[in-house]
Amino acid sequence: MPELTPAFEEKKGPPDKIGPEEYLALVKDLLAHGDGRGKTQNVAAFLMRDILIATETSEGEVETARSIKVEPAYILLDVTKYKTPDQQELVIRDVGKNWAGKVIRERDLDSPDYRGYGVWINKKSAVEFDYRPVDPSNPRNALREPNPEAYRVCIDTKSPVNFPVMWIEDKSPGGGFYVAPGGTVAVRERDYQQLAEAVRSIEQDGVSIEDALYAKDDKGRAVAKIDVYGMEPNFANANGPKKPQYDPVALKDATVETQASYASAPAVLSSAPRLQQ
Repeated sequence: MPELTPAFEEKKGPPDKIGPEEYLALVKDLLAHGDGRGKTQNVAAFLMRDILIATETSEGEVETARSIKVEPAYILLDVTKYKTPDQQELVIRDVGKNWAGKVIRERDLDSPDYRGYGVWINKKSAVEFDYRPVDPSNPRNALREPNPEAYRVCIDTKSPVNFPVMWIEDKSPGGGFYVAPGGTVAVRERDYQQLAEAVRSIEQDGVSIEDALYAKDDKGRAVAKIDVYGMEPNFANANGPKKPQYDPVALKDATVETQASYASAPAVLSSAPRLQQ
């Protein structure tokens, strides 16, 4: 898979956030050499719901209703293992039953409510971006298929890099996003052309890097204007012991054409300033 060039060389400890020139170099490397990754397999997705307790009067009318908020997330099932709706629903029922066992102290509080292959949890926004319902008209149909509009353009790095993102990451040096060696830098394909246009405005129209690629947050701090982001090592590729979250996918013709215009240009990261201590 494509990787960031050696200019982002490995150092001891996390690097400081890169400056505008280095960020431009990273972005151009992503534009030129990023490959497509996305979801390729259907899943069964069950949205976790709030717990609602209604108190009735002696006449059977609702007196109070209180809910316990549950994190907006989906329980996802591998449909190659849980092939039928009955099998899928049984897993969800087991989760609820085991949770109830903890509440009434029948089970160890630290024990998993479900343990087995092919079951995981992901946040609601991520699932609803990566997948779309196979049958939106049927709320009982939990099957979701990959959304081809959710593909990413990605590049892996052998070296640590800390770059600006659209939010301030307080725990990262300088307020950037730190990607460790083996991690991935990505942009959603839907944002790829906007990123390419921003770079074009720098190269052809004389727009400054700061105006083209940076913005200000509500506290006046410099953040990235376009959502280039990072993934942890081995999250998006197959180099680790776990199954990667994304598979190789074909990018759109327009993306490939734009990539070709950058790939033919001289390498930029090889001459970029080195990360400072």
